[in-house]
Amino acid sequence: KQKGIQVTIHAIGFDATDAASAQLRKLAEITQGSYREAKDAAGLEKSLKEVVETTKLLTIQRGSSENLLAASRGARIISSSSQNYALFIDGDEKTNGVVYPGEEVVFAFKDNQPVLLEKFAVPVFQVGGYNPGGMKLLGSTESPDKGFFPVAEFTVANKVFFGNVYQEFKIDPPAAIRYLKVIIGKGSGGEHSYPAEWHAYGKYLTEEEFQAEIAKAPK
Repeated sequence: KQKGIQVTIHAIGFDATDAASAQLRKLAEITQGSYREAKDAAGLEKSLKEVVETTKLLTIQRGSSENLLAASRGARIISSSSQNYALFIDGDEKTNGVVYPGEEVVFAFKDNQPVLLEKFAVPVFQVGGYNPGGMKLLGSTESPDKGFFPVAEFTVANKVFFGNVYQEFKIDPPAAIRYLKVIIGKGSGGEHSYPAEWHAYGKYLTEEEFQAEIAKAPK
């Protein structure tokens, strides 16, 4: 955990002493896991089944399509208020650095290709006072420093959703853009936040497709 590895431990005290039970409970607590007690073989079997089901429910879903915002896929930061933002697209799902309301970051996609942005996703791994809150997305078809227009505005819920810890926000209508700007709002506790990995879903466009999408976009 100190090395940044995301680990969750579900502990079962099998006929444990009070001291052992306390240690196991603390181990589960500090890794955001669960603790159960079992007095006999039947209780152990029941607890193991419950843990397996809990683990299945909390399996992280990463979307059904390519994450356009992954650094490993060629996305890069053009400008930002803080170097912390590079950590939100590096493929590591741990919480990375503090960000403050009003800070912003501008991204370009693989090989400077235009994209049709359809969804934006932000994970919440546990309820707390430093989760992301409001966020604004803007896009530009021109350059990384001008021509930005509103794409979406949403608030990340301070909840962990079973089945998918990534809260996905639909872009309606999908936005044809070359550059994406994200502006941070207040966190769940009212001020700064500690976001984790960001995802963007959609598809890359050819120049012909890009121009066609621009032509039909609402003015």
